[in-house]
Amino acid sequence: MRSLKLLFLLTFICGAGFGADWLTDGGDSKRAAWQRDETIFTKENVSNMKLLWKLKLENEPRQMHSLFPPLIAERVQTSDGIKEIAMVTGVSDNLYGIDAKTGKLLWKHHFENTYEPEEGARPHYTLCPGGIMATPVIGPTGTPGKYTIYAASWDGRLHFLNLADGKPIRNTRELIDYVVDRSTVKQGKYTPGTNLEIVAPERLLEEMPDYTLLLTWNFAGEILRQQEPYRRAGGRFIVPLPHVHIV
Repeated sequence: MRSLKLLFLLTFICGAGFGADWLTDGGDSKRAAWQRDETIFTKENVSNMKLLWKLKLENEPRQMHSLFPPLIAERVQTSDGIKEIAMVTGVSDNLYGIDAKTGKLLWKHHFENTYEPEEGARPHYTLCPGGIMATPVIGPTGTPGKYTIYAASWDGRLHFLNLADGKPIRNTRELIDYVVDRSTVKQGKYTPGTNLEIVAPERLLEEMPDYTLLLTWNFAGEILRQQEPYRRAGGRFIVPLPHVHIV
């Protein structure tokens, strides 16, 4: 059997919520910020809300940025049992896992920066403060209670972490052999930080990886039509969101 090769499409990935989960910034790919599964708050009782806990996170603000909106995953299987975890991103390349019930900090993960600016490079400014700028995405796995965090650090590296404990799952280079993109401007270049080669889609038919990871699930229909020859030849796509399935 051929070795498993994975494809990462260069489009920002988005996730939809499962149950009362809030797995991506804004709740869905449209950034609607609408929690459709809310059943507790009503117009009659919302005025009775009260503060249950507060927590100070050791994150250094940069420019006008500090902490990003939390993501929420229910029923996460941890070493201490099932927990609802709120994951908060800090601009200083930090991720925090918080017990949503108690406010206890469960874990913190810091991404070491490997980026070294060239001489004369533009200094950090409001839009590029020198830290993580994209809220990560949480994706459910094929195992109930287990979730994977997909996060891009400031130096351009893509990271995979276990939501339960914040520990890295695997190195990106171990999971992804190369990146496929239709843009001829990008082909022949490399992704920053991870140094993955960007190649043309024809590479799939040439090498025929058994599986290709398609993270741009909101464009899956279009991409699957484009890659019909690869699929007819036996290639399959793993689509992790909004639910994990193989096509």
